[in-house]
Amino acid sequence: MSRPATFQSGSYVDSRLDLLARESAPLLVRSDGFRWTADTGDEIGESIYVEGRYSHDEISAVLAWLGEGDKRTIVDVGANVGTTTLPLARAGTT
Repeated sequence: MSRPATFQSGSYVDSRLDLLARESAPLLVRSDGFRWTADTGDEIGESIYVEGRYSHDEISAVLAWLGEGDKRTIVDVGANVGTTTLPLARAGTT
């Protein structure tokens, strides 16, 4: 089970949802051993901030489909912050 994301900022915020109601803001979020700079103004950043991850179910399904073994290769052609690349790399895929 993943640990909840932790919030780090120089100012006090009443809750995560209060912050999301404000304008977008880049925030440092630590979750599952990763450190993200999440912009709460977009879907990916909001998900990282609130849940500590993005597309968890999809990534888990890909890893389950691939199974275990030495010959697993994934080509990630996305161009964002690594929310797919990092969890797959951690799982041992090349």
